[in-house]
Amino acid sequence: MAAELYLEADFYARHPYFENNFKKCNYSESTRFAIALSSDYEDVRNRRDVVVQEATITCRNGKWGAMLQIMALASVISRPIFAVYPDTVNHAVRSFCHGVVKPKMQLSNQVSKEDMVFIMWARTSLVPQNATLEPNHFVPLMPSVGCNRPPFSFDENEFPPLQKISEPSKR
Repeated sequence: MAAELYLEADFYARHPYFENNFKKCNYSESTRFAIALSSDYEDVRNRRDVVVQEATITCRNGKWGAMLQIMALASVISRPIFAVYPDTVNHAVRSFCHGVVKPKMQLSNQVSKEDMVFIMWARTSLVPQNATLEPNHFVPLMPSVGCNRPPFSFDENEFPPLQKISEPSKR
């Protein structure tokens, strides 16, 4: 993914996903771009340079990815990705991070469910109730073996809100 971001920085600086998936939130264009990044930057006006920096950061061991890396991953594997962002208190972030990311070379607007890869934003620890999800990894979502129905629909409401998991009692 790092090489894809580095070599195609101009494309990822103006990826179509920024326009298509931000119609539901009221963030400014620079804020929308900043949300897609894995690191904080003081200035994101030169998007191409920021994407090149993101490509370099992506190479570091232990550095987590963000939406920009999901965009590059779709192109690297040449398959659309449905990024699943759980319904938490921050609906504006979910409106951007939950949806279909198409690969760079996909000519058609049609997305086949059979070709789709489903990846869920996740966290390795509990999310406090009424807190914003801060994902620190992704997990693949796979259909059950022998299941005859498609694993998921494209309804953004199909994935229910996170439920608070009770912590084990201490003895």
